[in-house]
Amino acid sequence: MAESATLITHQQNRSFYEDVLLYPAPRAVGPDRLSRLYPWFAGNRVPAIEAVNQRYVVSDGVRTLDLYPVQGLAHNANMLVAYLPTERILINADLYSPPAPGAKPPAAPNASMLTLRQNIQRLGLDVARHVGIHGAVGSHQDFLAIVNRGVSSN
Repeated sequence: MAESATLITHQQNRSFYEDVLLYPAPRAVGPDRLSRLYPWFAGNRVPAIEAVNQRYVVSDGVRTLDLYPVQGLAHNANMLVAYLPTERILINADLYSPPAPGAKPPAAPNASMLTLRQNIQRLGLDVARHVGIHGAVGSHQDFLAIVNRGVSSN
C-alpha cells in the first residue's frame, strides 16, 4: 500500500481503506511503512482501490483468479471468495475449513457452509478442491458430504 499497490476488496470495505487505512498521517503506535514514508506518501500516493461488487478477474495472461462477493452471508456481509477456474480451486476464509487429515468432519453444516454451497451453485463454479485460509485443503466431494448431511432442501 505504501508504494501504491492496488488494493482489491469488497465494495463495502472501500470507505475503511480510504478513510482509515490510507489516511495520510503518521501512526504513533508501532510506526509502519506508511508512517515511515509520510509525508512523501501523503502527497504522492495514488489511491488504487478496486471495490468488488461482482465478479472481478485478476490475470497475468497465464493464470486467472476470479474474485466474487459472497451473497447472503450472516457471518460478514463484506467477504469475497477466490476461485482459480483452471485448477478448480475455491479459496475462502471462515466459511469452510476442510478438516485436517485424520480429523473427524463436523457432524452437521453450519450456516456459513450452507451459504458457501448456495454461492457455489449460484455462480456455477466447478470446484474440485477447497482451500481454507485457516485450515487445510479438501475435496469438494467431502464438502458436499458435510453440507448435504441432514439437509433436505437447501
